[in-house]
Amino acid sequence: AYVGICIDAGHVHCVGLDVTEAVLQAGNRLRHLHIADNHGPEEGDVHLIPYEGTIDWRSFYQALERVDYPGVLMYEIIHRPNINQVLKQVTESYAQMSGRVA
Repeated sequence: AYVGICIDAGHVHCVGLDVTEAVLQAGNRLRHLHIADNHGPEEGDVHLIPYEGTIDWRSFYQALERVDYPGVLMYEIIHRPNINQVLKQVTESYAQMSGRVA
């Protein structure tokens, strides 16, 4: 059997830890991610779209590249009435995070 690590970026951030450091510590054991933003411990885990909160997503993504993360970025977003708008925002946040936009 193989044991890997799942990091929930929102959970890590809302307890006051550094999500980039969590990725680097997990290293090649990282197998799954939950992606959601928040404003840290004072707000809790509110499942915002990346860049709506205070997580440093660009550094986070660079850490994923450093550890050669092979998996999926599973966005974990609260219900919003307009799914098309959510999909647009998620796509834009990924582009910004990965440096694929100016």
